[in-house]
Amino acid sequence: MPVAGRLVAILIGYMMAVLAAALFLGLLFISVIPLEGAPVDAYAGGLVVGTVVLAPLVGAASFFPALCAIALTEVFRLRDWLFHALGGGAVGLVAAVWLWATPERNPVPSDPGFLMALVGAGMVGGMAYWVIAGRTAGEWGAKRQRREE
Repeated sequence: MPVAGRLVAILIGYMMAVLAAALFLGLLFISVIPLEGAPVDAYAGGLVVGTVVLAPLVGAASFFPALCAIALTEVFRLRDWLFHALGGGAVGLVAAVWLWATPERNPVPSDPGFLMALVGAGMVGGMAYWVIAGRTAGEWGAKRQRREE
């Protein structure tokens, strides 16, 4: 049962990381929209809609790079918050290059703002994952080893 519980924690952590990254990107997009004189409801509604619309895109773009990062943290029992933040930034960078790369474009985005936004969103997502599941990374293996001894 510890493996199943760990997988549930990983899944919930990934979902919260995706929501946190989407919320971060929504905040970035809202901050550049000129809504002078608009009520606060316009900002809040835009943020909610933006987060709901961006979350599936963030989840799809970051799934495989995040899967690799999560596997690394679980296998090597990396529980440091800094590793998760930097790993999330790397996931954001890989997702940016993957979203940008098409045959007619340069494989690396030339817009530094685009890169910084997705790396920042990845770092926020990595920290959210750390709060939910990263602090106990690799615990399933430690419990199994204690039982064998």
